[in-house]
Amino acid sequence: MLEAGLEVQDAMVSVQLSTPNGAVADVMLRTSATLLELEVLAKERLQLTPHDVVFLHEDQQIPEAALDLEAAGIVDGAAITVLLRIEYSFVGMLKANAEIGRYHWAPVLADDFQQTSHVTLENGCCVARPLLPGHTDTVRFTCSASCHVGVHANPLEMTGTRRPDIGGSKDGICLAGTVVVHGGCTIDAPAAAVAPAPGNTVLLSLDHAAGTLTWSVLGTQPGCPAHFSQKLPQALRGRALYPCISVNRRATIEVALQEN
Repeated sequence: MLEAGLEVQDAMVSVQLSTPNGAVADVMLRTSATLLELEVLAKERLQLTPHDVVFLHEDQQIPEAALDLEAAGIVDGAAITVLLRIEYSFVGMLKANAEIGRYHWAPVLADDFQQTSHVTLENGCCVARPLLPGHTDTVRFTCSASCHVGVHANPLEMTGTRRPDIGGSKDGICLAGTVVVHGGCTIDAPAAAVAPAPGNTVLLSLDHAAGTLTWSVLGTQPGCPAHFSQKLPQALRGRALYPCISVNRRATIEVALQEN
């Protein structure tokens, strides 16, 4: 935005994060930072697990639908309490916008009628809580339709596209059918790969230390159970990565954190 001929820069705010058990961390963010960025920082600095989080500011929950820190009312010097839920969940979906022919970001919000770990999507992409560097985690997806499964470092990058393609840029990698796609190109066609079919369970195991991503497709079709691994591309190493699953038809999708 221009004001008096000058570009207005985002202000930086200092925020103190704390947990009920006494862990404390100070972070600096721009007022335009999203709650997803705040969540990644909180989990890194406070050494939290990938589970769902709730942010409390002045004893009130920060609305999960807030576009950024400014919209959430977070000012310099704010003190935020971070609560960890038992549930592992989706944080958002890329949904089709028929009016513009593109996909837009829609937060997955908890309410009395919907669990954030179990959603229905017409077509598009569901994005789960980020997995942080320094950890080994396994995420379990179950989907009622054929799907693509992978990880992405910046899922909001897929907004405004004609179709959310997890492996369409250098920030993502996915299993698409029986091939592994990264940067918009097929980088491997594992001999053991099996395309996830409707009703299958897919385990996605991310080992940051080893720099590997492993898919396990569990089903009744030939070749199952199938297990195959891929070295993480250099562009994705050492970054918080969001497990993603995309479908091109109506599907019911569940996500959970698997015990390793």
